[in-house]
Amino acid sequence: MKITVLYRDDGRIVSLSRTITPARDNNGVPTLRMGVEPVKGQRVATIDLEPEWQHRSLDEIHEQCVVVAKGDTARLKARGSKS
Repeated sequence: MKITVLYRDDGRIVSLSRTITPARDNNGVPTLRMGVEPVKGQRVATIDLEPEWQHRSLDEIHEQCVVVAKGDTARLKARGSKS
């Protein structure tokens, strides 16, 4: 499962949603279902949820995780975790 995450430069999550394969119009172009535009100090990432997080609700992920970004790759990390 994938999620779209809007997060601050310090990794704190601002908002998140499940990533859904968009419907397509008659020309085969995907239709926009939702979009976010980060402001200064924010970023957006699409993250593949690791198996340990897939059973959790979005609320739990928002409360218990931060985003760790390295280059173009972002992943979730439990708050307070040293990994």
